[in-house]
Amino acid sequence: ERTKDLRSALDKVKILNEELSDLSTMDQVTGVRNRRYFDDMLDREFRRAKRNQTPLSLIMIDLDHFKSINDNYGHLAGDVCLKTVSQGVYDIVKRPPDLVCRYGGEELAVILPETSFEGTMLLAERIRHHIEQLKIQANDQLISLTASFGVHSVIPSDSITCDDMIQLADEALYRAKKEGRNLVCSSALGS
Repeated sequence: ERTKDLRSALDKVKILNEELSDLSTMDQVTGVRNRRYFDDMLDREFRRAKRNQTPLSLIMIDLDHFKSINDNYGHLAGDVCLKTVSQGVYDIVKRPPDLVCRYGGEELAVILPETSFEGTMLLAERIRHHIEQLKIQANDQLISLTASFGVHSVIPSDSITCDDMIQLADEALYRAKKEGRNLVCSSALGS
């Protein structure tokens, strides 16, 4: 009887610890995973892709002119926009190993294990089109927005790190912004 009670209590503690861990890795505004979780999972997927010699892709997404949304409609409306976009990206990125995270501010990151450069570019374009078509209801206003994208794909080796991958995707993202926004650009090494 005592052993049964102890097992039951341990099972409850395990469930509570899992729930607490889940809460600590979720972004409260967007409902997707947070930056800490992103960093851990990118490292894990990078090591797995390196070991298996399979492609790993990263999409960085930054909402265009987001400051003006906060300035014109308020921060609560900005939060509604972030949540709506994040949930839309989450719904599009369907495979179980794929991961959508809030990278920071108005940036999202998508980790795509075992996904080719071509497949990643197609998915990024599909997400870009989805965001462009959104009409988000906030404060009795319909808000439209766009996003810029940076893509990097690689079969990991000793010559590249997770930080390099992020930097290359980020450079592609800022090239998309510089070239007019609402674009998908890839890093020069992506393929």
